[in-house]
Amino acid sequence: YMYERADAKCAVLRERLKNITDAIVEGARLREDAGEDGFRFSPVNLPSQEKVYCCGRVCCEGDAGTLNVASVMLEGANGRRVKLDLASVSDFAMFPGQIVVVEGYNATGECIKVAAVHSDASLPMARTPASQVALFNETDAYLGGSPLSVLTAAGPFTASSDLSYRPLDDLLEHARDSKVDVLILCGPFVDSKHRLLDPAAAGQPGGFCNGNPPDTYKVMRSVMRQHIIKGLSGSRVTCVVVPSPSDLHARPLYPQPAFGGDLIAPGDDDTYTMHEARPLLLSNPCTFKVNEVVFQVATQDILLHLSGNEANRITGDRISRLGLHVIQQQSVYPLYPPAEHALVSSALSEGLALPCTPDILIVPSNLMPFAKRARDTLMINPGRLTKGSNAGTFAAVTIHPILRHIRSGAHKVAAAPPVPPTPATEGGEAADTPSGK
Repeated sequence: YMYERADAKCAVLRERLKNITDAIVEGARLREDAGEDGFRFSPVNLPSQEKVYCCGRVCCEGDAGTLNVASVMLEGANGRRVKLDLASVSDFAMFPGQIVVVEGYNATGECIKVAAVHSDASLPMARTPASQVALFNETDAYLGGSPLSVLTAAGPFTASSDLSYRPLDDLLEHARDSKVDVLILCGPFVDSKHRLLDPAAAGQPGGFCNGNPPDTYKVMRSVMRQHIIKGLSGSRVTCVVVPSPSDLHARPLYPQPAFGGDLIAPGDDDTYTMHEARPLLLSNPCTFKVNEVVFQVATQDILLHLSGNEANRITGDRISRLGLHVIQQQSVYPLYPPAEHALVSSALSEGLALPCTPDILIVPSNLMPFAKRARDTLMINPGRLTKGSNAGTFAAVTIHPILRHIRSGAHKVAAAPPVPPTPATEGGEAADTPSGK
């Protein structure tokens, strides 16, 4: 399990390098701009007195170090590496694993004096026919002219001092009372780092259940059946459940398959049926559509990992730029080598690829909660529903029908409606956005 042959891993990296490079060349129109001489790539270690184009993967001089402007190197398809002199480039942001096309001068074959860096391999956004958008937004069978209401939250869903899951119950009550259309829950649900479940906390007061930990499978079944399913029973809320690398009952690799259906199957003592309030168990990452709106959810903390490994000389919003890396590199985890403990599987790396540029990108992170725009994508970090023994945050999104948006010109970002005062959940991030692309 997780055994990967070096040659198989190299083949995956080469294939991704080729695909992303082709997209960059096409998007930057480099072939059209090359003129009569034509366009071709030069090996990164081949000296030339003329301007050359080189493609490769950004890496750090001394793999164990932290990338900075002085330590950026380019690894070509042949595995050779050269240093990049970025002194003449006024605007760039680079990280290990980023696939780029550089143009510049490589007089010695050991250092490229870079004139320009191209890294945008963005995919087009999904398109929905206008007739279908009108059907979704205006007919009574769908929204009937009303906005689409989405709530999203990320675990932990219980305080670090107990396993009562009261914060989750309060969130479900709020979603039900607010008549939310879609509720997106991102793990961890049974957190491997919870002090009552982590063996490393066994010596601490109250840690590891005082040496008598509970059956965590029963805890997970209870979260799904006694909390989520029963908490939403009788409502019209569609619930989406996405695992996290920190979940005790999810496979410890990335990408992750969805939770097993046994977790939501009714037991002998349950009053609900398989057809009632059944949550949708999706993989991590996952892409899905709600009417015409494309959602991408990825619970591995790529923003935190990128933030500590980026070398840049650029102005603008840092968080939006980190999210833009995900979109421009067509991957929810473009960092390579991956962060320690990320457990990214090269053999399954196709599962990390974006099928299209999403309308809404949900990336739970330990960074501060935010709702940011990365070009035409709304990027949301809902924060954590609990932080230790304290209340955390969630995000609420209102998506107005596109036809009504055009008529009224409504576009705003506002605070979420307050949750009833309980120790479970307080605060929230909200964004109102028009649907349709």
